[in-house]
Amino acid sequence: MRLFLLALLTVLVGGCAQIPGGDLVGAAAGAVGALEVGFDRNGADYRSFAMNGAGPEACRDACRAESRCRAFTWTRPGYQDPTGMCWLKDGVPPQSRLAEATSGVVRR
Repeated sequence: MRLFLLALLTVLVGGCAQIPGGDLVGAAAGAVGALEVGFDRNGADYRSFAMNGAGPEACRDACRAESRCRAFTWTRPGYQDPTGMCWLKDGVPPQSRLAEATSGVVRR
């Protein structure tokens, strides 16, 4: 609970908070490389694939590996596919709240 409140307070003042494992949570800030937990970036999809149980970090890494990719959205297992989905985007669509998703920007 304390970690959540720290992350929320940090995001509200425009920064990013670090969570265990080294990932940044900066949903409001949209920081490059940060995981935007609880947010979708709907649109600009050029490729999608099932995640076979891998988490949002694997989706982010797939995006980083493709020069065309600017942003991504990962959806939890059971929401769109039994094993999770990764959506790679060739643009940076605006955020919208979606509890089942984690998104991020890897290139502006």
